Amino acid sequence: MTDIQNDGRRLVSRRAVTRTAAWSVPAVAVVSAAPAFASSMTDVGYFAITAHCGTVNGVINSGFDLTAGAVALPAGTIISINSTNGVAVNISAPSGAVELGGGNYALTAALPPNQKITLNRLLNVSAATVTTAVVTLPTGFTSTGNPKTSAELRYAESGIAGVLGCQVGA
Repeated sequence: MTDIQNDGRRLVSRRAVTRTAAWSVPAVAVVSAAPAFASSMTDVGYFAITAHCGTVNGVINSGFDLTAGAVALPAGTIISINSTNGVAVNISAPSGAVELGGGNYALTAALPPNQKITLNRLLNVSAATVTTAVVTLPTGFTSTGNPKTSAELRYAESGIAGVLGCQVGA
Protein backbone atom coordinates (compact mmCIF):
# COMPACT_ATOMS: atom_id res chain seq x y z
CA MET A 1 0.00 0.00 0.00
CA THR A 2 1.29 3.50 -0.76
CA ASP A 3 1.84 5.85 2.12
CA ILE A 4 0.97 9.52 1.65
CA GLN A 5 3.55 11.85 3.04
CA ASN A 6 2.27 14.99 4.73
CA ASP A 7 4.60 17.65 5.99
CA GLY A 8 1.92 19.15 8.30
CA ARG A 9 0.70 21.86 5.94
CA ARG A 10 -2.96 21.98 4.89
CA LEU A 11 -3.61 21.64 1.16
CA VAL A 12 -6.98 23.47 1.45
CA SER A 13 -7.75 26.14 4.02
CA ARG A 14 -10.68 25.87 6.39
CA ARG A 15 -12.03 29.17 5.00
CA ALA A 16 -12.07 27.78 1.46
CA VAL A 17 -14.04 24.72 2.61
CA THR A 18 -16.53 26.87 4.55
CA ARG A 19 -16.97 29.35 1.66
CA THR A 20 -17.58 26.54 -0.87
CA ALA A 21 -20.12 24.85 1.40
CA ALA A 22 -21.95 28.14 2.05
CA TRP A 23 -22.35 28.85 -1.66
CA SER A 24 -23.39 25.32 -2.61
CA VAL A 25 -26.31 25.01 -0.12
CA PRO A 26 -28.49 27.80 -1.66
CA ALA A 27 -27.78 26.56 -5.18
CA VAL A 28 -28.84 23.02 -4.29
CA ALA A 29 -31.97 24.30 -2.51
CA VAL A 30 -33.07 26.40 -5.53
CA VAL A 31 -32.41 23.63 -8.05
CA SER A 32 -34.22 21.00 -6.02
CA ALA A 33 -37.23 23.24 -5.14
CA ALA A 34 -38.06 24.38 -8.67
CA PRO A 35 -39.06 21.00 -10.16
CA ALA A 36 -41.20 20.09 -7.14
CA PHE A 37 -43.15 23.37 -7.35
CA ALA A 38 -43.53 23.24 -11.11
CA SER A 39 -44.97 19.73 -11.09
CA SER A 40 -47.37 20.37 -8.20
CA MET A 41 -49.69 22.81 -10.05
CA THR A 42 -52.18 21.71 -12.70
CA ASP A 43 -53.28 24.40 -15.16
CA VAL A 44 -56.99 24.24 -16.06
CA GLY A 45 -56.72 27.04 -18.63
CA TYR A 46 -59.74 29.26 -19.26
CA PHE A 47 -63.09 28.81 -17.50
CA ALA A 48 -65.97 31.16 -16.77
CA ILE A 49 -68.81 31.79 -14.37
CA THR A 50 -71.62 33.84 -15.88
CA ALA A 51 -74.98 35.06 -14.61
CA HIS A 52 -78.32 34.61 -16.34
CA CYS A 53 -81.78 36.14 -15.95
CA GLY A 54 -85.05 34.98 -17.40
CA THR A 55 -88.56 33.91 -16.50
CA VAL A 56 -90.27 30.55 -16.33
CA ASN A 57 -94.07 30.69 -16.02
CA GLY A 58 -93.84 34.35 -14.99
CA VAL A 59 -91.35 33.71 -12.17
CA ILE A 60 -87.83 35.09 -12.32
CA ASN A 61 -85.45 32.25 -13.17
CA SER A 62 -81.96 33.51 -12.46
CA GLY A 63 -78.69 31.94 -11.49
CA PHE A 64 -75.15 31.19 -12.53
CA ASP A 65 -73.50 28.96 -15.13
CA LEU A 66 -70.00 27.57 -14.53
CA THR A 67 -68.42 26.51 -17.83
CA ALA A 68 -65.16 24.58 -18.22
CA GLY A 69 -62.83 25.48 -21.07
CA ALA A 70 -60.67 23.05 -23.03
CA VAL A 71 -59.57 21.39 -19.76
CA ALA A 72 -61.88 19.85 -17.15
CA LEU A 73 -62.47 21.76 -13.90
CA PRO A 74 -61.45 19.57 -10.95
CA ALA A 75 -63.70 18.07 -8.31
CA GLY A 76 -63.54 20.28 -5.23
CA THR A 77 -63.86 23.54 -7.18
CA ILE A 78 -65.85 25.91 -4.92
CA ILE A 79 -68.61 28.27 -6.06
CA SER A 80 -69.40 30.83 -3.33
CA ILE A 81 -72.73 32.64 -3.74
CA ASN A 82 -73.62 35.57 -1.50
CA SER A 83 -76.16 38.41 -1.49
CA THR A 84 -76.15 41.91 -0.07
CA ASN A 85 -78.73 43.25 2.39
CA GLY A 86 -78.83 39.98 4.31
CA VAL A 87 -81.07 38.37 1.67
CA ALA A 88 -80.86 34.58 1.93
CA VAL A 89 -79.56 32.81 -1.16
CA ASN A 90 -81.60 29.74 -2.03
CA ILE A 91 -79.87 27.86 -4.84
CA SER A 92 -80.72 24.46 -6.21
CA ALA A 93 -77.59 22.31 -6.19
CA PRO A 94 -77.62 20.42 -9.48
CA SER A 95 -76.29 16.96 -10.08
CA GLY A 96 -72.51 17.21 -9.90
CA ALA A 97 -72.44 19.76 -7.07
CA VAL A 98 -73.04 19.59 -3.34
CA GLU A 99 -74.04 22.34 -0.93
CA LEU A 100 -71.41 22.91 1.73
CA GLY A 101 -73.41 25.51 3.66
CA GLY A 102 -72.87 29.24 4.01
CA GLY A 103 -73.58 29.83 0.32
CA ASN A 104 -70.75 27.51 -0.78
CA TYR A 105 -71.12 24.72 -3.32
CA ALA A 106 -68.47 22.26 -4.52
CA LEU A 107 -68.11 20.17 -7.64
CA THR A 108 -68.37 16.52 -6.61
CA ALA A 109 -66.72 15.33 -9.83
CA ALA A 110 -64.66 16.98 -12.52
CA LEU A 111 -66.66 19.21 -14.88
CA PRO A 112 -65.74 17.87 -18.35
CA PRO A 113 -64.16 20.16 -20.95
CA ASN A 114 -66.58 22.61 -22.61
CA GLN A 115 -69.45 21.53 -20.33
CA LYS A 116 -71.42 23.67 -17.89
CA ILE A 117 -73.22 23.30 -14.61
CA THR A 118 -76.09 25.65 -13.69
CA LEU A 119 -76.99 26.85 -10.21
CA ASN A 120 -80.47 28.46 -10.22
CA ARG A 121 -82.19 30.55 -7.58
CA LEU A 122 -85.23 28.68 -6.29
CA LEU A 123 -87.20 31.62 -4.98
CA ASN A 124 -87.69 35.18 -6.11
CA VAL A 125 -86.27 37.95 -3.93
CA SER A 126 -88.45 40.62 -2.35
CA ALA A 127 -85.82 43.32 -1.77
CA ALA A 128 -83.33 45.04 -4.03
CA THR A 129 -80.10 43.09 -3.74
CA VAL A 130 -76.94 42.03 -5.53
CA THR A 131 -76.01 38.35 -5.67
CA THR A 132 -72.41 37.47 -6.50
CA ALA A 133 -70.81 34.14 -7.40
CA VAL A 134 -67.06 33.58 -7.08
CA VAL A 135 -65.16 30.45 -8.19
CA THR A 136 -62.12 29.13 -6.31
CA LEU A 137 -59.99 26.26 -7.61
CA PRO A 138 -58.79 23.61 -5.14
CA THR A 139 -55.21 23.48 -3.89
CA GLY A 140 -52.81 22.28 -6.58
CA PHE A 141 -54.75 23.87 -9.47
CA THR A 142 -54.25 27.17 -11.24
CA SER A 143 -55.56 28.96 -14.32
CA THR A 144 -53.29 30.85 -16.66
CA GLY A 145 -56.07 31.35 -19.22
CA ASN A 146 -57.43 34.65 -17.80
CA PRO A 147 -60.57 33.02 -16.37
CA LYS A 148 -63.80 34.81 -15.49
CA THR A 149 -63.95 33.91 -11.80
CA SER A 150 -66.93 36.04 -10.69
CA ALA A 151 -70.39 37.03 -11.88
CA GLU A 152 -73.15 39.21 -10.52
CA LEU A 153 -76.96 39.36 -10.54
CA ARG A 154 -78.76 42.57 -9.61
CA TYR A 155 -82.35 42.66 -8.45
CA ALA A 156 -83.74 46.20 -8.67
CA GLU A 157 -87.04 48.01 -8.99
CA SER A 158 -88.53 47.24 -12.38
CA GLY A 159 -90.76 50.30 -12.61
CA ILE A 160 -93.79 48.26 -11.57
CA ALA A 161 -94.70 48.71 -7.91
CA GLY A 162 -93.51 45.78 -5.82
CA VAL A 163 -91.89 43.97 -8.74
CA LEU A 164 -88.15 43.51 -8.95
CA GLY A 165 -86.34 42.99 -12.21
CA CYS A 166 -83.23 40.89 -12.71
CA GLN A 167 -80.15 42.31 -14.42
CA VAL A 168 -76.84 40.65 -15.19
CA GLY A 169 -73.99 42.64 -13.66
CA ALA A 170 -70.24 42.60 -14.19
